[in-house]
Amino acid sequence: MNIDEIKKYLKIDLKQKNRKELYIYLKCIYINQEKNKGFSFNKIGRDLELKSHASVINILKRTDDFKLDPFFMYVQKAYDNKDDNYIKEYYKMLGLRYKEQRQTHKEKLLKK
Repeated sequence: MNIDEIKKYLKIDLKQKNRKELYIYLKCIYINQEKNKGFSFNKIGRDLELKSHASVINILKRTDDFKLDPFFMYVQKAYDNKDDNYIKEYYKMLGLRYKEQRQTHKEKLLKK
């Protein structure tokens, strides 16, 4: 899938400067795909409008860490199936995770 297809099917612009987890995961998947096709880091970086090829390398180094995150699975499925319903599910699960974290934090504060 190319950048325009990602924007069309998943409604996410990878060229946008954004540090949200979802964008990073999608960039990671896209970069790995392009690297496997044999494109250079410079070309991939230019396609994503990143500052340099070093940003591409940095994301590639973190790929194994990302794959351990269960939320990465939703993003990978959305990418593979060209289906934004998995993105919606990702946001739903992410909301539950933050709700649990807030609850835990609140409980810790009450114990003090």
